[in-house]
Order: sequence, then structure tokens, then C-alpha cells
Amino acid sequence: MTARPARSARGSLGARGARLRRRLAASALLGLLATAVAVPALAADGPSGGTDLTVSVVVPESRDRAFEVRDAELLWSLNAETGAAAPAGGCHFLMAGRPGATGDAGGSHVWTAADGLYRAQDGPVRVRVPDGSADGRAASWDTRCSTPGGTPVRGDATSQARVSVTGGTGVVDPVAGTARVTWSGTFTVVFYGGLTYWWASDPVLEVRPDGTGTLTALVGGYATSREDTSVWAPLAPRQVVLADLERVPTGATTGFTVTPRYLGVTAAAPDQVARTDANAGVWGAFPASFVQFQQLTGQGPYWYTSGGEADRRKVASPLVVRWTAGQAVDDETLAAAPAPTTATAGGTGTTTGSTSAPRSRAATAAAPTAADPVAAVPGVTSQSFSGPRTPLVTAVATTLRDDPTVTGLGVAGLLLGTSGAVLGFRRGWLVLPGRGRIPAP
Repeated sequence: MTARPARSARGSLGARGARLRRRLAASALLGLLATAVAVPALAADGPSGGTDLTVSVVVPESRDRAFEVRDAELLWSLNAETGAAAPAGGCHFLMAGRPGATGDAGGSHVWTAADGLYRAQDGPVRVRVPDGSADGRAASWDTRCSTPGGTPVRGDATSQARVSVTGGTGVVDPVAGTARVTWSGTFTVVFYGGLTYWWASDPVLEVRPDGTGTLTALVGGYATSREDTSVWAPLAPRQVVLADLERVPTGATTGFTVTPRYLGVTAAAPDQVARTDANAGVWGAFPASFVQFQQLTGQGPYWYTSGGEADRRKVASPLVVRWTAGQAVDDETLAAAPAPTTATAGGTGTTTGSTSAPRSRAATAAAPTAADPVAAVPGVTSQSFSGPRTPLVTAVATTLRDDPTVTGLGVAGLLLGTSGAVLGFRRGWLVLPGRGRIPAP
């Protein structure tokens, strides 16, 4: 009896590998066929299907080259005095747009709700009050003279309201250290409850290669006098520097926070008091062109050190620029959610807990979890978009279904693939998964 030659180990493994590859190819082909059937089904299940699809998109952040911004946000309260109690008229406050329909309040007088001059939003401009979130809550006529906790402003307890202007467009070049972003919109700064006000329109941010920059705007308003409020005349619009900036970090991933120059700046006004050891910590002024304009509005001394009790509240507040509106920047401080007002034991007053204590964004952000590993990767953001299938999946499926060229190519490819599969099975080149076995060694 003749012994059968032993099959070499290499030949046995080669045969098994070939069969395994054929099975894998068959599985892939079946997967393709299943996809071809599933895509039209997705197209058919549009809005009427009532099924929502949530897609998570991982967006890598790259700030190593020039980039465009299309919805930048400017946030600023100018200074604490802008939301403080006023010696007359109740308080100072911010508003969106210009007063009323024309900007003319009809004279220097304290506004009432019936005047219809105030608004909290005007197009892309809003006035927001800190509430612990990046966006804050909307201000209103009724809350304009209140702290975030709901108590009346007094002393250094201010409204902390700030103006938000969205829709900024421009180009930022972190390599060159430059930026130019422009906004469209107007906000108004009202002092003494309406006795004097002015507005700023269409702010422009420009940053130079050395890290210095400016925030400019076209300003206007009405001339009046603190000594004679019967004076009332429109002011010719002029371009002024609202803020001088230093060490602007244009390479920051999400935007930046920077405090404009004020401390140590000499005012373009004769009544700025001399700098002393006692006032050195608050002595300074806003930019010269801005201060000169304020000499006409009746607000002059509120924008430089004049020796009054309000000097400590005149210092410029931090200015925030977000490359994307609503997305807090990495070094931005968010005010803590205010403690709610509660009735006192006697029921005749209100008390509040600690309000609006600043805290860093890191303190307010939720810590990454194991279920969200993307959140733990620096330079990467994860955004979720929820809604009907139609805008994303069905749009692709509809194109495959309705476009004659795409449909023709798809059908041809499907027929060619099916023919190849049939031939492969007949010739023994392909086997279905689970059919046959790998020979024992």
C-alpha cells in the first residue's frame, strides 16, 4: 500500500489562508449589498418617519495658521460704574441699540418705562446679566438697576451687566500675531437714568504683530451738561478708541480675555486728579479720543480718576473676544450663579448670599468622564447636532436616489458586483460565511 505524501505545513496554511480570504471577501460583498438596500430605506424615512438622529462630530482645533472667524462675539461691561447706582436718576446701565426709534430721547431727563426708550436686544446686540453660564441671562428694564441676585445696586454692588455683540467677521493670524474683526450693531451707555447717554456702533478689533491693539467704534449721542441739563444737541458721529489693548493672545484656541489699559494712563482732561500713593491702585483713564468725546456728553469724569468715591469703579473691565459666539474662552472668568433673594425673618426685607463671585471657566466646566474621552483631549472639541434625519443622512440618500448619473453608476456597480459574486460562488472562489470548514492540520 502506497503511503500518501504528507502535505507540507506551508501548503496547508496557504490553503487555509486562501479560503479565509475568500470568506472575508464574501462577507464584505454581503455588507455592500446590505448597504445598497439600506440607503434607499433611509431616504424613505424622512421627516414623516418621526425619527431623530444624533450625530457627534469631532472637530480638531488648529490655530497654527491664519483662520477666518464668521461669528465672533464681543463681551464687555466697559467698567463697573456702568452698572452702578447713580447720584440721581437711579442707576447707570447698558442697553442695546439706540434709545427709541431715532436715538433722541427728547432731552435730558430720567427715563420711565412708558417712554419706550429701553431695549435689551437689538439685532446681534444683547445685554446679558451673569448667572453662572457662559451666555448669562437677558437683562430687562425691570432688572437694569439690580444686582444679579436681585437686590438694588448700591456702592460697589453693581448690575455686572455686559453688552454682547455677535456676528463678528474677520481674519486672525496667530503666527503673525495679528487680527482684524469687525462687528455690526450698536449699544448705548446710559448714565443718571437717562440724563446723559451716548452710543457706540460697529466695533472693530485690530491687533498688531507686537500684541498691542485697539477696539474702535463710531460713537454718537447728545450733548448736555451736568450743570445745565437744558443743553441738548446732537453730536456729530466720530471714530474713537474705546479700548487700548496689550499682550493680546491671538493664538488662543477659542478667543481671549484682556483688560484694556487704564491704570497709569493720563487723561486728556484738565480735572484728572494727581496721582498719589493713596489712589495709585485706581489712577488712570480711558483712551484720549474717548475721553475727549465724553467731555461733550456730560459723562467726562466717569472715565478717568477725578477724586470722587466712584474712582475705584472707573477702572476698565476685562474685555472678552470669543472666536465663536457662545463658546467661553479658555481664560474667561464666569460669574458664579447668584444666590436667590430670600425673605428675612421679619418678612419686611430681603437678604442674599454671596453673589457673583468670579470663578474660572475650569471651575464651572464638567470634568471629562470615561464615556466622553474626546473631552479629555486638548485641542479637540466635540459637538452634537440633533434633529431629523433629512438634513444629513437623507440628503445623501436622496442624491443617490434622484440624481440620474449617480443612480446609473450605482445600479451598474451593483449589477457588476452581483455578477462577480455569482461567478465567484459557481467557480468556488467564494464561499458564504459559516459554510465549509478549515481543514485540520
